[in-house]
Amino acid sequence: MVTPYSPTPPHQQIAEAIRRDIAAGRLAPGDRLGGAREMADRYRVGEGTIARALAVLKAEGLVETARGQLPWVREPVELEPRPVPKGSRIRLRMPTPEERAEHQIPEGVPVAEVTTARTVTLYIGDRDELTT
Repeated sequence: MVTPYSPTPPHQQIAEAIRRDIAAGRLAPGDRLGGAREMADRYRVGEGTIARALAVLKAEGLVETARGQLPWVREPVELEPRPVPKGSRIRLRMPTPEERAEHQIPEGVPVAEVTTARTVTLYIGDRDELTT
C-alpha cells in the first residue's frame, strides 16, 4: 500500500489511506485500527512510521489514541450553528492547555476567538459552525 519511491512520505501515504477508509465508511466511528506492530506489518513499514501517521490523523481529529488502548476512529461531532455579530474580529488559533482542559478540546482541534466591541468568545473548531 505504501509506494516506496513516491515523493509523499510513507507516514502521509498511510494517513491518506486511513483517511480514505474513514470517508468511504470502511472504518466507522469507534472502529479500532490495530496495534502498532500489526499496522506496521500490514503497511510494511516501521512502527515509528505508524506513530507519525497516527499523529497526523489525531491532529486532524479523525482518530483518538490513549495509552494502553488500540487507536480508534473518532466519533464525528454534530456542528452547532453559532451566529457571529457583524463587524466581529475572528482569530483562529490553537487552544492553550488550560482552554483544552476547561472545554475538553481534543488535541489538534483549533478554536475561533471572536471579538466584538464588548466581548471575547471562544468557539471550538470541531463543535461550532460560525455563521453570519
